Amino acid sequence: MFFDEIDKHVEDIESVSEEVRENAIISLAQTNDVKAIFALKKVAREDASLRLRHIAKKALMELKKEITSVAPDLYLDDEEDDENFDLKKLKRYLTSPDSDARMNAVRSVVTQKDPRAVNVIQACYQDEEDPRIKGSMLIALGILGKKEMADFISNILKNEKDPLIKKSAIDGLSYTKDPTVYPLIIREFAYDDDKLVQRACMKALTAIGKSNLFDLFARMLKSGKFWRRQAVARAMGKFNTSKVVPLLLSAMKDESKSVRSQAKRSLARLARKNNPGAMAAVEKLNIDITRVGVEKPGEKSVLIESMDLAQATAEGLNDADPLVRIAILQRIAQEEDPTTLPSLKKRLEEDEDDRVRSVLVDTIARVAGKSAAPILKSCLKDPVARVRANAIEALSKFRDPAHYPVLMDCLEDSDARARANAIVALKDCGSVNLDQHIESMIKSGDGRMIRSCIHAIEEIQSERSIALLADLAKGSSQALKEKAIESLEILKERGSDAARKQLNRLHGKASPSKGEDIFGEVPPPPPNLHNPEPEPAPEIAHSPREAERSIPLPALKSQPEPELEPEFESEPEHESEMRAPPPRIQPPPGPKPDAPRSKPKAKGDPAMAMPDFSNGFSAVAVKAWFDSLPPKWRVATLATLMVWGMVLLMFFAESMGRGDDF
Repeated sequence: MFFDEIDKHVEDIESVSEEVRENAIISLAQTNDVKAIFALKKVAREDASLRLRHIAKKALMELKKEITSVAPDLYLDDEEDDENFDLKKLKRYLTSPDSDARMNAVRSVVTQKDPRAVNVIQACYQDEEDPRIKGSMLIALGILGKKEMADFISNILKNEKDPLIKKSAIDGLSYTKDPTVYPLIIREFAYDDDKLVQRACMKALTAIGKSNLFDLFARMLKSGKFWRRQAVARAMGKFNTSKVVPLLLSAMKDESKSVRSQAKRSLARLARKNNPGAMAAVEKLNIDITRVGVEKPGEKSVLIESMDLAQATAEGLNDADPLVRIAILQRIAQEEDPTTLPSLKKRLEEDEDDRVRSVLVDTIARVAGKSAAPILKSCLKDPVARVRANAIEALSKFRDPAHYPVLMDCLEDSDARARANAIVALKDCGSVNLDQHIESMIKSGDGRMIRSCIHAIEEIQSERSIALLADLAKGSSQALKEKAIESLEILKERGSDAARKQLNRLHGKASPSKGEDIFGEVPPPPPNLHNPEPEPAPEIAHSPREAERSIPLPALKSQPEPELEPEFESEPEHESEMRAPPPRIQPPPGPKPDAPRSKPKAKGDPAMAMPDFSNGFSAVAVKAWFDSLPPKWRVATLATLMVWGMVLLMFFAESMGRGDDF
């Protein structure tokens, strides 16, 4: 089922029509999407119709069976207490190679709405590679973590490019009920033209109500942050209502030229859609709507591509749309025209968009070459992480030892990519112990930091760093293990003897080593003795992840217990542990109790040997034989003696009673 269809059915369960709600419940019951489960729980609890509540509850029961058929339920029953919830089991499923198990683990905790799962889901998110599961995790974090997860999900939304994950991040932010996230949602609505993202943003914005939405527009236009004023001026051009016209007119008086220009474009766009208020405003302001307000940034980018470089630079770098500015910067970087350098320097000082400034750093380095070093060094203290990382990378390409002192200061940067770039830039500097900094990044436990560190190891290729890479390949994080093995394969192809040796050691192990849990919340589960994990994938064309998925997965359910012997508590699991049964004590004459026959024991087993009475029957010989038995057989022997002792005692008591009768 497509995500837009799920959203439609979620909306339909709020309908006043009982028939529409029933059809929505039936449709949602056919998918175990996280939002569908959450919506069905709401229907089962709040719907006015008793019949529909019953249908929703039945649908939830069926979905629970489907979930637990792949990932056994994380709860022993419907009660939510500390004894029933198993965090270790949750992390085991979230790191399983089976994508269904990972997805169903997320769905299970959402079904229970247990906030204790938040930390484990958050830790496992960075290692997840399936966009569908990552999206479900973000929605689950929003539902379970509420406002505490708003910052985490917001950072994902800012840096993510996958439309499916961005859509889920927006849904997750709307579940947090945090009003501070809506400016970011408006920004995505303004600049991301993907249909999935647009629908998710519109749904989140309309959910807060029209009055609240227009109040939000007005507050953002008064914000001291440029990006908020710019984003809302662009976003209002997509709301075809006369209520945004006064706001756009006020935005045309903004102190920023970019905001004023964007408000003018949005007003012209609404006028082309025959918006009465906008048409009256553009006529009063004498705005030519045929030339102002391009529908799509891509169309303006194509127009700029057709201009000569000087004209494109003059118009493109000053355009209100950051996507257009990025497009002209990419063209300048390709042509490497030094005459554009003054304009680039000015734009770097004036531009307020983080993405544009990070591209400007790369463009200036391409155009100016080594003469750009002073500008790049000034960017090493920039508050934007991507600007610092790009500046470090640009300086490293010059391979100038004179830049080493400033690059050394970047080895402790808070951003993972910036720190890794600094390590790579200093790989030829003999006075710095780079292995120590790599080890520090790994010990941080941050998934992003470790991934960036792996990139640095691929570049410096020291023997110690490759050994650290092999340690990651033996750790508990499945995604990092795959990344580490893939990097070792790359280094081996480059001719690294150390990588070849480490791979040989990894391939030679029959079972994975006990690696340290990188995140530290939950220790890894014990190895499954019945289904040992497969050895690392051999050198083949496909990736280690694909190789692992081609191997039949072990069952997640626990192994069935062996059948019990009738006379004894349990049966030894392995044949090598089998011992002789205790000697059968003959009961006195009389009726024998019915007892099932024992299974025949293996012949030749040393435990079957009877006591040695060649030197006469003695307590010492019996004790020696008894001590030679395994502990289980000793217990069984004592239990048997006690039972037959009671039987003999009963016979004796009965005989004494019969004697008294005579």
